[in-house]
Amino acid sequence: MKKFGIALAAGLLGLTFGAHGQTVVDFDDLVGQASVPPGYGGISNWYGWQYYDWAQPPYNPSSEPCRVYPVGVGNFDFAAAGTFDGAFFNGYGTGHGFLPIYLEMYNGGSLVHTSGQIDLDGSGVGQWLDSGYAGTVDSVNVVGYYGYFIMDDLTYGGGGFTLEITGDCNRSMDVAITGGAAGAKCAFAYGTAAGTTPVPNCGISVDIARADAWRAYPNDVLFVYLDGNGEFSFNKSGGPAFCNKLVQAVDLDNCEKTNVATTP
Repeated sequence: MKKFGIALAAGLLGLTFGAHGQTVVDFDDLVGQASVPPGYGGISNWYGWQYYDWAQPPYNPSSEPCRVYPVGVGNFDFAAAGTFDGAFFNGYGTGHGFLPIYLEMYNGGSLVHTSGQIDLDGSGVGQWLDSGYAGTVDSVNVVGYYGYFIMDDLTYGGGGFTLEITGDCNRSMDVAITGGAAGAKCAFAYGTAAGTTPVPNCGISVDIARADAWRAYPNDVLFVYLDGNGEFSFNKSGGPAFCNKLVQAVDLDNCEKTNVATTP
């Protein structure tokens, strides 16, 4: 089966692993100064972000010696959509005439969340900026006064809205949603091929071509409601018709979608 997560090629460097499966891109294996290469740290496109490894207060990294800064634009794209936790920033803010920093998060070309702001004070201590968002993201834009802040310890993949299917599609399957919004109304979409199908009244699409509704639970209901922990699980009877299907859950209240799972 397919399980949610950002795939990491064996050759990726500059990564450490935090709690709850998080990936931390610390840039500390990079030497000198240059553009961050495409694919580095699981980021497919860095749009000209630069790294450097020498001391320059107050642009101190969270972990020495390297950090990065944007040139012209603050965008970066993930190699695979997933959750984005946040990053460390250092430099100057409004006390020195420069803008606060905040994050814009996108999925499928649509803005899905804007973070809170941090106002750097030029002391060299720096601050963590939390994304404040547990949904799926494929691109981030860092907004601030470019040239007067640095970023370090970019962190992603700490869980999120997840669908997992285990068992035997010919007999029975255990289906579980985790990491969702408490009490959210959810539906399941299924199909046989990757692609897109719009979700009515949500402005997003599932990642399945010509998707149909996948009925859940012993009563074959179209909708389920997540519990207070943002979770829901059930056992579904199988059969040959249920094998090798792509399945995705959609939060209809918040217009969020899980990973695509394959029936085992």
